Parts: sequence; structure tokens; C-alpha cells
Amino acid sequence: MYHFHPMIVHFSIVLFVLAMVYEVLALITGKRLWPILAKIYIVAAALTAFITVISGLIDFEITWMTDSGHRFMNIHKILGITVFIIIILLANYRYLFQKMLPAGMFKIYLAMGALCLGLMFGTAYIGGAGVFYHGTGVQKAMINYTDAEEYLKRLYRLDEFPPPTAEDSLYALPFKPLAESLYTQIDTSGQSPQTGRQQTVILEIVPPVRSKPNHHK
Repeated sequence: MYHFHPMIVHFSIVLFVLAMVYEVLALITGKRLWPILAKIYIVAAALTAFITVISGLIDFEITWMTDSGHRFMNIHKILGITVFIIIILLANYRYLFQKMLPAGMFKIYLAMGALCLGLMFGTAYIGGAGVFYHGTGVQKAMINYTDAEEYLKRLYRLDEFPPPTAEDSLYALPFKPLAESLYTQIDTSGQSPQTGRQQTVILEIVPPVRSKPNHHK
């Protein structure tokens, strides 16, 4: 199930969101179709959430992470398990126990659903930040000077990069560890001890964030 988590997690989110939307539509319209769909979708969300959590726990143990990425993903894991527990409780209420409990419990059900939605989107944001800002799951072999330089040239359609300042270059968070690492290799002659290349190129791997380059083809 390696890397299965990011593929399945979106189904859990969509199914749960739709379940809550159908609950609201049922209250507004009074039509019998919406409660039926809400019940089906909340159960489906619980089932996919179970797979999501299991695959996420496996990925958490075997995926390469930076120290900062590990901290982010640990928060992501705790919030994800919390969301899963809430979804399971809501699904059990809606599918098994609603008729046995007082009608007023439905308001608590909706309130818990709204809370779960907020937690779900917060969890998703933290998980994304762990990947895009802290390199979680990014293969170490792919983070090197040549690949980064060629990627950014293709991305911005550049033949060569304009010379940004060191401060501008380090604003690009995903490449900050790379830029800082390479920047520390500059010797007094301005050449890299490993390659002998002029190190003005090193800081050109990340174009200025605050103003886009105009050197388009």
C-alpha cells in the first residue's frame, strides 16, 4: 500500500462532503431522496476513511521525511485519526442508531459533521504543506542541482536565469534547503569546491519570487 494514501484520501473527503451536502438538502427541501443518499455516502466515507488511515499509517512509517516534515506529518497523522473516529461515530449514528435515539440528537450530528469538515480540510492542508514545503516523500536522489536547474528552466521557459540575490532565491521554500546547502559551498574564489563552476549559477536555480522573469522565448 506504499503511496496508496494520497490516491485514496480524496475519495474519503469527497464522499463525506457530499454526505453533509445531502443532509442540508434534506433539511431544506424535505425530499426523501436526500436522506437516503446521505446515509449511503456517510457509510461509504467511513469505509474509505478506514483504508485512508491504514495506508497513511503505513506511509508514515516508510516514507522519507525531513525533520520538519516529520513534525508536520505527525500532526497530520493525529488529526487524520481524529477525523476518522468522528466519521465512524457519525456513520454509526446515521445508519444504525438514529431511530433509537431522540430526534434532538440529529442537531448534534450536524454540528459534529461541520466540525469534522473543518478538521478534515485542516488536516489536508497540513499534509500538503508537509510535502510541498518540507519535502516529505520527495526522493533524496531527485533533489540535486542539475535536476532543479533544468526543471526551473523548463517551467519558466528560460535559456538562462537572471541573477537574483541570495535573499530572493531563498524565499522559494521547497528549494530553500537545497539553496542553503549549495550556498554554504561557496569558497572565497567564487567557485564550487566540487565542480569548479562559478557559484553565481547556484543561486540562479530559484528565480526571484517577488518578480517573475521576463526572459520568455
